[in-house]
Amino acid sequence: MAELKRAAGVMFVSGNQILLTKRSLSCDYPGTWAFPAGGLEAGESPEEAARRECREELKYECSDLTQLSYSNDGHNEFTTFVARVEQFTPTLNSESDAFMWVDFGAYPANLHPGVQDLLGNNHLQANNSQNPADISELDVARSIASGDLPSPQIYSNMALFAIRVTGTGIAYRSLDQEYVLRLPENYLTKEFLARCNGVPVIMLHPEKRTLDSKEFKKRIVGSIMLPYIKGDEVWAIARIYDADAVEIMSDPDFKVSTSPTVVFREGANGMLQLADGTPFLIEGKPGLIDHVAVCELGVWDKGGAAAGVISDSANGESIMTEEELKAKADAEAKEAEDKKKADEAKAKADAEQPAWARSLADSVAAMGARMDSMEEARKGDKKADKKADGAGEELPAPTMTAADKKADEKAEEANKKADAAMSENQALKKRLEMLEGNLPRDTQAADYGLFATAQARADSVYSALGQRAPAPMSGETLLSYKKRLARPLQKHSGAWKDIELTPELPEAVLAMAEETIYADAMVSAHTVDAGSAELRPIIRTDATGRQITEYAGHSPRSWMAPFMSEPRLVTQINKDPRKG
Repeated sequence: MAELKRAAGVMFVSGNQILLTKRSLSCDYPGTWAFPAGGLEAGESPEEAARRECREELKYECSDLTQLSYSNDGHNEFTTFVARVEQFTPTLNSESDAFMWVDFGAYPANLHPGVQDLLGNNHLQANNSQNPADISELDVARSIASGDLPSPQIYSNMALFAIRVTGTGIAYRSLDQEYVLRLPENYLTKEFLARCNGVPVIMLHPEKRTLDSKEFKKRIVGSIMLPYIKGDEVWAIARIYDADAVEIMSDPDFKVSTSPTVVFREGANGMLQLADGTPFLIEGKPGLIDHVAVCELGVWDKGGAAAGVISDSANGESIMTEEELKAKADAEAKEAEDKKKADEAKAKADAEQPAWARSLADSVAAMGARMDSMEEARKGDKKADKKADGAGEELPAPTMTAADKKADEKAEEANKKADAAMSENQALKKRLEMLEGNLPRDTQAADYGLFATAQARADSVYSALGQRAPAPMSGETLLSYKKRLARPLQKHSGAWKDIELTPELPEAVLAMAEETIYADAMVSAHTVDAGSAELRPIIRTDATGRQITEYAGHSPRSWMAPFMSEPRLVTQINKDPRKG
C-alpha cells in the first residue's frame, strides 16, 4: 500500500481579503496561486508543520491558528488552518515568485487545484458567505451529514463524527436474551429528531443503564447535534471533545459502534413469548432518550459488523520516524504472511475431516481454553486461601517476571477468544434455527390443508380489494407463503407498512403482524373516498364460498351501467312542417 502523503497549510485572512502566493518553477503546479503549505516532517503534527512552512516561505511567525478543514482521499491528507491577521508584506523564499492579497470571490483564474476545491466547495458557502473562514460548526456538521465532507472533521476544540442514534425494525438483545421490535413511526419523525439535540454521548453503558451524576462525569465524551434520518435509522453529528474517545473512534483497525438507551413509560411496551420461550418485546413510544453509548458492537448492527460510527478520515497523529514506520510495515507484512500460511494449513487439515468432526474440534478447543482459564483462576484462589490461613505469618511477596506477565497476557487473550467464539457460535446457532424453517422443501400431503386455509383467509381480504390472493409455489414453506401473502397488503397498515417481513421474522411475530395487516387492509377496502362520487365494488366470500358483491359510494352508475343505453348527443331539432 502506498504511503499516505500528509501536508498542511495556512489561509491568512485580513478583513475581507486572503493571502495567496504564486508557486515557482521548483514546485509542483508551478505558476498557480496557493496558500503557504508543505509536507509534514517526521514527528510533526499538522499545526506544527503549518507554522514551520509560514516561517520558511513568508518569514512570518503565526500566533493563533484555527483548523478549517481536513481531507483524506486515501493518497493525500491535507489540513488547512486559518490565521486572522493584520495585513502584512511577506518575505518570500525560492518556492514563491509573487504574492497578493485578494478579495473573497475575486480569485485569479489559475488557482492551485486544492485551493480551488477548498474555496469553491459548497460546504464552505453554506452560510451564504464567500468567506470560508466564517464557517461555523453547524455548517461543517451539515456538510458531513450530506456527504460533502468525510467524517470525522476536526473543528476548533472538537471532532465532529457521524454516528447512529438508533435503528428501527427487529433486532436481538443478547444482554436481555430477547427480540425487540422498534416501530419506525415512533422514531423516524421530526419530534424524535428534535428530542435528540443535546443528548449525551458516553463511552460504554453504565451498569444501571441510565446516567446519574457520577456516571455522567465518568463517561461523558460529547453530545448530539443535527440529528437526521438515514434509511430506517436515526443518525446525528456528535461533538466529541475527549481526545481518547476521538482516537478510538478514528482508529481504522478498531471499528466501534453505538447503542442508545431509551426509557419507556409504564405500560408503553408489550411482551410476547416465541414458541421456543424467547421473549419478544414490542416497544411503544419512548418516554426518555437518556444517552447514546459508543461501544464495540450495538444492538442495531443486527448481528453484522460494527457500523454505528463513520470514520472515513482516520486522522490520528503519527510520531514515528520513517525507519520506525518501515520496520512496523515489515513486521505487519511478516505477521500477515505467517497468518496466511497458518490459515492455509488449518484449512487443509479441516478439509481432511468431516464437518461434524470440525465442529466438535472447534467446540473442544474453545471449551479447553475456557477450562484452562478457570483452572488458573482456581489456583489463584488457592494461593489466596493459603495466605489467609497463615494469619500472622509474613510471606514474601511473589515476584512476577517478564515471562510470567507474558504468560498471563496470553492466557487472558485465549480466554477472551474462547468467550467470543462461544458467543459467536450461540448467535450463529440461533440464527440458523430461525432460518431453518424457511428452507425450501417438498410439500407434504398434511400441509396442503394449511396452505389452502392460509390462501382462503388471505383471499377474503384480497377480494375485498378487487384482487385474488396468489397461490403457493412449489417447495415454498408455509411461513414463507404467509409472508408473501401479507407483503402486498402492508401498505394499508399504519403499524406495519414500513417493517420488512424478513426470513428471520419468528412465526409468533408474523401471526401478530398478519392479524393487524389483514384487519387494516379490510378497513381500507371498505373506506370510501369522500372526494369521489363513484360507487366502488367490494367483493367478499361468505362461509359457503359464495362471492357477494357490495358497493360503497354515492353514485348508482356502478351497478346501473349494464342497464343504461348509450348516451346520445342532440345535434339539431326538426320543426313539425304542419305547424309552419
